[in-house]
Amino acid sequence: MHLLKRLFVVLLSLTLIAVVAALAFPSVSGPMGRRQIASINNAKNVYAACVSYAGDHEGRFPQALSELCPTYLKDPLTKNRAETDFDYFGGTTTDAPDKVLLRSKPAAKGQYQVVIHRDGAAVTTNR
Repeated sequence: MHLLKRLFVVLLSLTLIAVVAALAFPSVSGPMGRRQIASINNAKNVYAACVSYAGDHEGRFPQALSELCPTYLKDPLTKNRAETDFDYFGGTTTDAPDKVLLRSKPAAKGQYQVVIHRDGAAVTTNR
């Protein structure tokens, strides 16, 4: 009987520790992860709009991201942030795959930056 009681106490303690850890860790690392994912998704949406534009314009990406609106970028949030949140380099679909097409502007020194290459590869770096 004492063995069952000890086992129950140990299991209850482990469960309590797991719950506390689950509550603590998202509050420390979660917001950064969510912001980074949102930034990558935004950059991928802008990239997809650039590829669609290039398909309609003989393989040329737009000269400026504003050319994507409203035909290629319809989401107001992405549309409003496209020019303010990204450095855009343009080019063509025949450029080298590792050429940078757009890069997010880091909000502060030491924050991550999203880089999208001409082939659609997304990379995050710390600045």
